[in-house]
Amino acid sequence: ISPIKFLEFAAVGIPGVFQDMAPYATVRHRVDGLKADADAEAWADAIDTLVADDVLRQSLAESARRRLQSEFLLSQHAHRWLDAWE
Repeated sequence: ISPIKFLEFAAVGIPGVFQDMAPYATVRHRVDGLKADADAEAWADAIDTLVADDVLRQSLAESARRRLQSEFLLSQHAHRWLDAWE
């Protein structure tokens, strides 16, 4: 289980709604994504929020993209691979 959905959405600039569960613990609610409980009403509310709030939608997408680039790209962590191999 991984946050791959978050990473894929961030890479293409799509703001996302993610289930509030362990794989998406890395997602910061209302900073780089929205989290929703497992029920349909929570998801509908989160999607409504994205649709209704242009500023939040753009902010989430931009924040997620910046975070992907600074924390998740191999280019930012290549030295750790070398350290592990050595």
